[in-house]
Amino acid sequence: MVSRRTSAVVELVVALVGLLFQLRIWQYLREHGGRDDSISLSLYGLSMGAIGQIAQYWLKDNDYHQIRSNRRREFVASFCFIVWERVLRRRTSNPRAVRYNFGVGRTAGAVLYRLWYGLLHPLPGPNE
Repeated sequence: MVSRRTSAVVELVVALVGLLFQLRIWQYLREHGGRDDSISLSLYGLSMGAIGQIAQYWLKDNDYHQIRSNRRREFVASFCFIVWERVLRRRTSNPRAVRYNFGVGRTAGAVLYRLWYGLLHPLPGPNE
């Protein structure tokens, strides 16, 4: 079985690659006249995505209400975060920009969290 720390480092690497890929696509769309509403900057979307991802990782790392150890609870928690994103997106004037920025924010949040907890510091919560 893979250790939690190894899993966290792999998540960090995947998130870094994903973030670089997302930023490259964003740059490509800006240079080649992509749809303005889908590539405009939304600090609201970025921050809500990052906060959501950091919260999701924190809950999982701390095994809050057995989210990490019970697959059904992990699924329900993930579903709740998807619903949360959809509710936030509907409450804005530009849902497309928020959707894209929410995804970039989630990836950036994953990089920040896994860089701090997983690479630089030990993982929080009970060790198994």
